[in-house]
Amino acid sequence: MTSTPVFGNKSQILMPSLPSVAMTNLTLQDSGDHTTFMVADANDAKRVWDATATFTFQTSGDGGTTWASATPASIRYIDGSITFASAVTGTTPLARVASGNYIPMVAVANISKWAADLQRGTKETTSLTTTNVPTTWQTFQKTLASGGFKVSQFLDDDADNLALLTDDSPVVLKLFTNILTGKRLVCTGFLTKESVAANIGDMGSDDLEFQLTGPIYKI
Repeated sequence: MTSTPVFGNKSQILMPSLPSVAMTNLTLQDSGDHTTFMVADANDAKRVWDATATFTFQTSGDGGTTWASATPASIRYIDGSITFASAVTGTTPLARVASGNYIPMVAVANISKWAADLQRGTKETTSLTTTNVPTTWQTFQKTLASGGFKVSQFLDDDADNLALLTDDSPVVLKLFTNILTGKRLVCTGFLTKESVAANIGDMGSDDLEFQLTGPIYKI
């Protein structure tokens, strides 16, 4: 398998800038099946939703002339999408966020590198043979997934990093591999380690490590 190399100058990291901001009547984009609706690219600034806020949703079958309250079967706050148990019906099905909060995301400065380390655990399930043919290959069962992220040369050391270390709530991370095309990894994680260094004749560094706390989405 071949792929185009990813260069660091196209990369970027976005992190939350609290507090969250209220929004009303944000029309979502239909994925095509009239069941899943998501934040459109034109409203990308409102894509990350505040899971601690109260949300209300509405649907319309006539292109937005009339709206009715609706409850999604699932909500993906990390990337602004909802899924209903059944398709929204009508000549022009629509869905919108009647009220809720989004979290502004800002690019983090002074980073020279970010690295993702993702893994999937396995357990050996090799069994003895029941024939006269010996077992020659191990077998495995996939178990739980985990992962972490490292940010290098985070030069702006301040109290915000300490607050992240002691906060029990995970932060949202948007890790762009190509800011020009919007290709990115989106996840939540806890800041688990901060390594500060001051060297004579060199730039100071403040490297951060995050533990993944949920699914990672490749957008």
